[in-house]
Amino acid sequence: MKLNKRYFLSLTTKEKLKMLDSLLKNDFHSYMILAKCFSETPIYKGGLSTGLISQELDKSLKRHYFIKKRKFKTI
Repeated sequence: MKLNKRYFLSLTTKEKLKMLDSLLKNDFHSYMILAKCFSETPIYKGGLSTGLISQELDKSLKRHYFIKKRKFKTI
């Protein structure tokens, strides 16, 4: 687990946020585990602030809701 955790923490912020966004679409449980890992780790060691995680979660949920809503309208 430590090797995997080190790998995830070594990613850039942009890559971390992309990964969280894709996990939100596919597997919410994995999203929560990874978000918890990022929020518990200090920022200088590769973690993310809880404010940033919450902000990106809101954006991702709105984006996914908008895409689903738009797909239903075009059918």
